[in-house]
Amino acid sequence: MIKKNFICKAKLIILSLGLVLSGAVPSFSQASKLNFGLSQKQDPSTLPVSKAKPKPPVRKAKLSISPSLVKTSECEYIITSGWELAEAFTKEDTCYKTLKN
Repeated sequence: MIKKNFICKAKLIILSLGLVLSGAVPSFSQASKLNFGLSQKQDPSTLPVSKAKPKPPVRKAKLSISPSLVKTSECEYIITSGWELAEAFTKEDTCYKTLKN
């Protein structure tokens, strides 16, 4: 009985100490006044300006290179040249429309 009474008093002391300390320590949340710099738009005259003119991309001519296979072992080949990545589906492709439905 004495042991239970002691444990209850210890819990009450720890709980009350925690409540007192939680009010004494200031909390810094993101909603506080510390984030004051983001409340207004930045003046456009202070933004950096490039001195160089923008260059549009130039499309390279497509070269047709015949693919060549090198046999490494039985039923295993390496494509050494002439390969290219497949184009992505566009909305006009029939494959794209089939996949969407």
